[in-house]
Formats: sequence, structure tokens, C-alpha cells
Amino acid sequence: MDLIDWPEVTAHDQRAAYYHEVGHSIAAAHFGYAGQIEVKPLMFNSLEQYRTDRAFSGCFTIYGQLDNETQRQIIGMAGILTEKLLTCFELEALDLAYIGDTISEELSPSDSQLIGAIDLCELDEKTVEQCLSILRNNWQQLNSTVEQYLGFTQHKEELQQVLEHIKRLELSHASDSQNTI
Repeated sequence: MDLIDWPEVTAHDQRAAYYHEVGHSIAAAHFGYAGQIEVKPLMFNSLEQYRTDRAFSGCFTIYGQLDNETQRQIIGMAGILTEKLLTCFELEALDLAYIGDTISEELSPSDSQLIGAIDLCELDEKTVEQCLSILRNNWQQLNSTVEQYLGFTQHKEELQQVLEHIKRLELSHASDSQNTI
């Protein structure tokens, strides 16, 4: 019997994807850049994929050329650090020495490319602290922007589509399980 609360899990995934992408946009705006946020539902072929992967994927497209290395690194790390601040708002750059490997495994290829480092522990502590400071100083705006995105009917419908897809997978899985002897 599957004890996963799919509505809660998928809503969490959608919210985390928006926080991640809005984190990038807040950091970009700090340096005078604009961009576009896109978060899409993922339709996996198995329940197992929903257990291990997020149900939503996001992308922040920045308008303009990022020539400053520090700005590029800050914008690149802002997404994952926003997610970490959700669970521990008191996160400090020094803490990254302890959790850097975990964070680095969670970085998307595009975030890693922007950052230009193998992991966050390789970055200058001042750069990481500056990113954390930008995010904390704009946390209210970040929260309200995420809530605006989540309030759009389209995003509620996308969440419902994922839940309906998971329900079909569960029914198919239950049917397959009953047919085995």
C-alpha cells in the first residue's frame, strides 16, 4: 500500500521549483537584470520516478549578457540557496563547508555552468555570503512573488494534471500487481 500523500508531495515540488527560480530572478534583479521564469510539470512513466524526482522542473532565462563572474556565480547559486533558506533561514556561508557536497549534487547543469565551480565549497565565502544577503534582504518580495505564481489558475491546473497522472499510474500499478501470481 502506497502511503505517499501525493497532493502534498507534488504541491511541495511545485512550490520548491518556484522558490528556486524566483531566487535566481531576485539575484538577477539585484544586479539590474531581468528574465523569465518557467516552471513545468513533468509527466513521468512510473510512480518510482515521482518518488525520487521532482514533479516540476523550472528554468530562469536571463535577458542580457552576464560578463561579471561574481554576479554570474551569485545568480547561479541563488536558486539552490533559496531552497536551503526555506529550511534554515539562518544558513551562513560557513555552513556550506558542511553541506557543500549535498548542495553540489543538487545543482542543475545550468546552475553549475553559471557558478563555474565544481561545488559551492570552492567559491569565495564572501560571494556566497553576498548571495545569502541578497536573498534574505528580499525575502518578503521573494515570498510574495512565489505566492503570485502559485495563485495563477494555470499553475493550479498543472498541479491537478500531475495528480491525475499519478492517480492513473497508481491504478495501473495496482492492476498489474493483481494480475501477478
